[in-house]
Amino acid sequence: MDYNVKEISTLETKSEILTLTDKYVYITTKKWGSIFCRIIFLKDISTIDYGNKSYPILWFFAAISLIATVVAFISEKTDGILEGMMATIFFVIAYFCTKQSILSITAHNDKSINFVLSGDMKSAEDFVKKTVEAKSDLNF
Repeated sequence: MDYNVKEISTLETKSEILTLTDKYVYITTKKWGSIFCRIIFLKDISTIDYGNKSYPILWFFAAISLIATVVAFISEKTDGILEGMMATIFFVIAYFCTKQSILSITAHNDKSINFVLSGDMKSAEDFVKKTVEAKSDLNF
């Protein structure tokens, strides 16, 4: 058995390390004093997705609370203007706090590695490019 594994690329956050080798991709997650590791062999990778994940429904809630605040202001009812503004601000802040850039690698058996990116999308694009190159090198 060949145990000579060459590390090709790595992405890191505070609690996760995503590593690409010439034979597999693995993620190591460290949370609350425990360590979790998932490995997907390059030959088993079926899809790689990366992009931004957000919850646009929060914009809808912010708009509804803003409309309610404006209606309360126009009708000169001071009960709820402050609460409406606070709710609007809360939903807008929640939207920006929950927006994430994610890299997802899925195997043929539907097992996946989901990695929340902490930098720009350029690092994800480079990682994906290197993964595709390493997978195509396996086929030759």
